[in-house]
Amino acid sequence: MSELKPFLVRLTPQSVELLNKTAKEQEKTKASIINDAIKAYCTKDINARLNRL
Repeated sequence: MSELKPFLVRLTPQSVELLNKTAKEQEKTKASIINDAIKAYCTKDINARLNRL
């Protein structure tokens, strides 16, 4: 089982609206959406660099 850590994030009202809408549409938790977005954002540069090799 993965170990989850609480993390406080400040979001703009627009981001909160988008997050709420996406959570309902995808039937996922807000935490899951944020976690997936962070992983995707932080690994995109690594994948691009590996592809250049």
